[in-house]
Amino acid sequence: FGETYTISYWLSVNGGNNDLVETTYKWNLSMSYTWNGSTTTWNSSGNWTPNTGYPVNGDIVTIPDVTALAIPVVPAGGLALYNLTLNAGAKLALGGNSLTATNALSKDAAARVILHGNETVTAGLLTAGITEYAGTAASYTIADLGVTDYQVLVINSNTSAYTFSSDLDVATSLTVLDSDGVSFPGTVDVPTLTISDSNSATIIDFLGNLTVTTGMSTAAGTAAYAVSMVGANNSIAGASSFANTGGLTLGNSDGDSVTFSGGLTATTAGTISFRGTVSTGGAAAQNISLSNLTLGGNLTLDVGAAGTIGVIGATGGSGNNLTIANSAGTTFGGAVGAVGLALGTVSITNSSGTVAFDGGLYAATLTTSAQNYGLSIGGAAGAQTTVVTTLTGGTFN
Repeated sequence: FGETYTISYWLSVNGGNNDLVETTYKWNLSMSYTWNGSTTTWNSSGNWTPNTGYPVNGDIVTIPDVTALAIPVVPAGGLALYNLTLNAGAKLALGGNSLTATNALSKDAAARVILHGNETVTAGLLTAGITEYAGTAASYTIADLGVTDYQVLVINSNTSAYTFSSDLDVATSLTVLDSDGVSFPGTVDVPTLTISDSNSATIIDFLGNLTVTTGMSTAAGTAAYAVSMVGANNSIAGASSFANTGGLTLGNSDGDSVTFSGGLTATTAGTISFRGTVSTGGAAAQNISLSNLTLGGNLTLDVGAAGTIGVIGATGGSGNNLTIANSAGTTFGGAVGAVGLALGTVSITNSSGTVAFDGGLYAATLTTSAQNYGLSIGGAAGAQTTVVTTLTGGTFN
């Protein structure tokens, strides 16, 4: 298969001197096979055309659309093929076995390679088309593949935890269908991010900056998994809804920033912890709507001049400061702070409409700005703030 040979011989012309001649030839001894399998077994001649054998090292392989076929699985020990072509609709499972193409590799944008994460592969097998990690071991660490790591990346294994060891750049979409937790220590850049499910008490953990340029969605799934974004600067396009029930963490430092340009809804996400600055694009309907809120440190909420802020349940965070930077109205349905667990300073720097603490406000200081908005503090007796330093304009109920 693609072997090179040198042939040496003596040449004499018209009785002249014998001259040594060396000529190099290359023969391609590869066999060509196309998958037509009704089972997943690679080493079965009945699964290939022609059916006189099956591909081995050095052969040429084509995997067609497998909609009406079984998905081939690379045999134990792996393969080093000569050429490999994956057509639109093709699927190829590595099953923990390595696969390389020593001469040429062609993978259609709609072709899918399914692997565990510990295999050795030709880089283009993963960077083009669809790559699905579906491991069987407890954990896998995935190495960096280059400037653009994947075209389409799917994680789909509820038995495996995945860690991507460095920055991750996905050209089209990143989907977590299922997992035992996923960790992204570096930056993640992707147009579309979808989280469908993960095991209970696991975390989809974005430790570096997350940039989503089209949209992000998070489904309830079948178990209470958590989502965490604690990079210094995060930007999420579109209206983002977190339906997961295991918790949501945004920021772990006062300097962290997360912007949801189309708004943020997390009304079923379990315990919600924010720190740093959480903001939206600021236009109408680009709101922040939460079921509850815990201040993991000092927090600024900013929804611009036209957005609103709503927290249905309690807001906690003893000693931490809360700033409403901009809003067209803010409502805290539950108590903000608690007896013996008061917030530090609650500041309203720019607002319109009414800022309402319907469940009462427990804080060391409330600072308001010279803006024309209403301020309402309700709740049980004794729930009012300890100090009101400034109130200009608006009404006080």
